[in-house]
Amino acid sequence: MKLRKLTYGVEVGYNESEPENGESKGAPSYRISASYLSGFNQLDFSASRVLTDNSFGNGNLEGTTGLPASDGLSQAISRIDRSSAEVNWQTQVICARCQFSTGVSAVEDDYLEKDESSLSVYTRARFMYSFSRAANLSFSFAQADVDFDNQTVTRDYELNTISIEYAYFFSNGLNARLSARNEDRKAESDDGNGTYEENIYSIGLGYSF
Repeated sequence: MKLRKLTYGVEVGYNESEPENGESKGAPSYRISASYLSGFNQLDFSASRVLTDNSFGNGNLEGTTGLPASDGLSQAISRIDRSSAEVNWQTQVICARCQFSTGVSAVEDDYLEKDESSLSVYTRARFMYSFSRAANLSFSFAQADVDFDNQTVTRDYELNTISIEYAYFFSNGLNARLSARNEDRKAESDDGNGTYEENIYSIGLGYSF
């Protein structure tokens, strides 16, 4: 629904998982979202709950940051009761060609087949400058702080990510992207197991219908 400056939506339902082996499990699901636009500023809020699975550690990327959540607990599929909330603010008050955004979100996972739960807290900031309607350059920073209740399998860790991306959008729907990202993962354990740093470079070509 939409008012003059406020847009909001509510979705409710129930989802159930029935594996070939093991008992079926179900849980209520919902998603609440609201967006407030005033002048050069926009404030967004969302909250949700859903029954999902661990996707082998790479399928449940945290929405806005694209960082992995704490679902990579094992190489076996495990069902998760996931609740999340997110607040994001973006503004163009800095300059007409600039857009700055910052936000925080939290994801709580309850593993249904394991005696484990986790809380992931994300903070992020992004600055984008538009050279024209077709080309822009963006700088991003994101931090993930992931804490597990039972650390027998996976330890608490902190993940810091800095990235830069140049994007160009052609008039025929094609778009090209060139990006570089640095990831610094620090495990909060005495042995330092799971600590690493890596640089990732990518070139992409896409098409928008």
